[in-house]
Amino acid sequence: MREPLTLCELFQYSLERHPRERAYMLKVNGAYRPISSREFADRVESVTAALRQIGVQPGDRVAIVAPNRLEWAIADYAILHSGAVTVPVYPTLQASAVQHILSDCSAMAAFVADGEQLAKLGNAKQLPHLQHAIRMDAGGSDNENGNGKPPRPVYTWREFETRGAAAPDPEAFARVWQAQKPDDLATLIYTSGTTGDPKGVMLTHTNLVSNVLSALRRFPINDRDTCLSFLPLSHIFERMAGHFVMWHAGACIAFAESVEAVPENLAEVRPTILVSVPRLYEKMNARVLSSVAESSAIRQKLFDWAQQVGRDRVRLEQADQPIPSWMKVQSAVADRLVFSKLRQRLGGRMRFMISGGAPLAPGIA
Repeated sequence: MREPLTLCELFQYSLERHPRERAYMLKVNGAYRPISSREFADRVESVTAALRQIGVQPGDRVAIVAPNRLEWAIADYAILHSGAVTVPVYPTLQASAVQHILSDCSAMAAFVADGEQLAKLGNAKQLPHLQHAIRMDAGGSDNENGNGKPPRPVYTWREFETRGAAAPDPEAFARVWQAQKPDDLATLIYTSGTTGDPKGVMLTHTNLVSNVLSALRRFPINDRDTCLSFLPLSHIFERMAGHFVMWHAGACIAFAESVEAVPENLAEVRPTILVSVPRLYEKMNARVLSSVAESSAIRQKLFDWAQQVGRDRVRLEQADQPIPSWMKVQSAVADRLVFSKLRQRLGGRMRFMISGGAPLAPGIA
């Protein structure tokens, strides 16, 4: 089988090659529950059908204004399978910035997290191209605000997904995504706008697919891995590394409840992979060093010794040099007395961490 050329081929390839009971995990009523790859794919197809029913055509722009959640991932893949272009929008943006982005890209539909994000869409005069809104929470639709007919149809997630599931069209679903070309536009990523209005960056399917395949040639991610997702999917780093890469590798993606809940969720999910920006690793390192500084002199010396053993071994491994027997013994002692305890704070199964978005200081790495 040839390598995938589009994000939809990437999705379908993994669905066939890595069928799994734990494709996603989300916390419901205080406990994480799994979502199988088949259930997830069926929901993607239902939402794709609903998008087609409201008139979304290949090339149309569809926005997502929401924090990380399962519906975000479903919406993204559904937009892509519609042949449309995903426009991620940070939910932390003010209404004026949201409206600028949706106006600039002429979005014809938008998925929003809740009523707060829905309100940012403004009226029909402000966004004349925006014809439909789908809110992901359990809030009401259409006349929910009690102020008469809203400026555009508003659907709840449940009714929108149910609508698509009630009238599936597998042939149309396959026909659209199979007609995609590698150079077709996949997403518009808007800049932060720190030096003016946000500007859209055009990324094609082949741009993102090549990044995914390149990453998997470098990182040994597989269907036994679990990744905790907490960086915003609106940012291309998390969307590529924690979303597309993990799905294609067959790994399980667990959504953190929030950034603040990451320490608790690490213990619950026990991930094998962490994807983050340098700032998080800097904070983690600072907490460890602070804890060591408050310990006894003997523990401080033990920690310093273990760190040096680790650095010496990594230096040899990176140079493809053999590890002496005495260093293997030292490494085992250092691991048992120091590093294993640090791993337990991360759930006890961590294999490696991926950093991106900014330079990571060598001392932190």
